[in-house]
Amino acid sequence: MDDRSNFRTSEPEETVRPVAARPVAHVPHSLPEAHKSAKEEPSVKHKHIRKPAAPKKGWLKYLIALIIIGLIAWLAYGYITTKNQLESAKNAGGPAQGETQQLVNEVGKLVQLPQGETPTIATVNNATKLQNQAFFKDAQNGDKVLIYSKSGKAVLYRPSTNKVIEYSTVNLTGT
Repeated sequence: MDDRSNFRTSEPEETVRPVAARPVAHVPHSLPEAHKSAKEEPSVKHKHIRKPAAPKKGWLKYLIALIIIGLIAWLAYGYITTKNQLESAKNAGGPAQGETQQLVNEVGKLVQLPQGETPTIATVNNATKLQNQAFFKDAQNGDKVLIYSKSGKAVLYRPSTNKVIEYSTVNLTGT
């Protein structure tokens, strides 16, 4: 037995005891704070449970963005369409001006025309209605009338025969 008394371990005897022999005060469930946390534990569990997600309002942002993009596209389409229509209207006026200049050049070879003035051109469509007027007594359908309003001159030209039928002064004021 003396050998046992000389034999010492570095651990105290209390730590060598089995776990079941430990005092109850070391178990966390037996502490008063542990009882409080145990009562609160279910509420803690509920905090970690996912609730059904409320509908997100992020779709509203996407809807507004989509409406704005659609509005911009609609305005761009309208702008481009209007621009193209204006360009085609200008181009449509281009050939008409070219035809006017060509007609003025043809008639200008036959008779002296007023300079620095662009004439108004009309086409005779119903010569029978115009027969009672002296200027149109020899007119036929398809004849061209060049009217120079500043200088007060009018020319009746027949393109089919390339001849001036009538050349006269006109009074475009009032009556």
